[in-house]
Amino acid sequence: MIVVACIGLIFSLLLIVIIIFHRKSHTVTNLLLCELCFTALCFYALHFTGCYYGTRQNWSENQPLCTLRAYLLNVTITSASYSFFIQSISRLFFTRFYNNRTWLTWRTHWILIVVKYLVSFLIAIVPFFYENGFGLVEGDRMCMITMKTKAIPFYTLAMSSMLPTIGVISIYSIILHEIRLVAAKVSPNIDKTPSYRNAKRNLKILQQLLILLSILACGATPYLILCFWNLNSSQRPPDELYFISLNFVVLSATIMLTVSVFMNKKVKDSLNNFTRVHI
Repeated sequence: MIVVACIGLIFSLLLIVIIIFHRKSHTVTNLLLCELCFTALCFYALHFTGCYYGTRQNWSENQPLCTLRAYLLNVTITSASYSFFIQSISRLFFTRFYNNRTWLTWRTHWILIVVKYLVSFLIAIVPFFYENGFGLVEGDRMCMITMKTKAIPFYTLAMSSMLPTIGVISIYSIILHEIRLVAAKVSPNIDKTPSYRNAKRNLKILQQLLILLSILACGATPYLILCFWNLNSSQRPPDELYFISLNFVVLSATIMLTVSVFMNKKVKDSLNNFTRVHI
C-alpha cells in the first residue's frame, strides 16, 4: 500500500500546485478542494511515518510519540470527512443565500475551514480521556485508536464519518427541494432563469461530493466490521482484518483524490494544457 499512498500523495500535491498557480482555478470551491488535499497530505505523512516504524525489527518497543501520532491520524481522518460537509455548506450558501454576498466571500470560507479544523481536533481528542484509547495496534503495527475500549471505535465512526455524511445528504436534499420549488413556480422557460441554473449547478457539485464521500465511506467499511467483531466476540480479531481495515482507508483516500482531479473541469483543463506543452 506504500505505492498507493505515494499515488495519493502525488495527486494531492498536483491539485494544490494547479490550484495555486492557475488564476482561473482561484475559486472558493477550489479553495475547499485545496484544503482537502492538504488534509490528505497530512494523513499520508502520518501513514508513511507509521509504516517506517512498523517495518523495523524493534517495532513493538520503538514507537516515538505514539499517542500523539495516533491522535493526529484521527484528526486527519475526521477532518477529511468534515471537508465534504463544509463544501456542502458552501453550495447551500450559493443556492439559498446567493443574494447575500457576505456568505459567498473568501473570508466566510476561510472561517468555515478554521471552524472545521477546530471541530476535528475536539472530536478526535475524546479517546485521550479513556485508558488505552490511543496506542500501538499490533495487528497494524500502527499507532491509532485501539479496540481495548469498545465504545471508542464506534464513537469515532459516528462522529468522524456518519455525522458529516448525514449532514451532506441533508443539505443535498434541501438543494434538491429548492430546485423543485423553483421548477414549480417558473414558466416552461425555466432553464433560462438564473436561480434555476445556479441551483442545478450546485446540485451537480453536491452530487460529485456525494460520490467522493461514498468512496471515503467505503474505505471505512472494513473498520466497521472490525468494530462489530471486537464488540461481539471474546476472541481478538485476526491481524489480517486490522491490515485490511487500515489499507482500505489508504486506498479509498487515493481513489477519492484521483477522481477529484478528473471531476474538476478547471483543474483537468489546466493539467491537459500542461501535458500538451511539456510532453
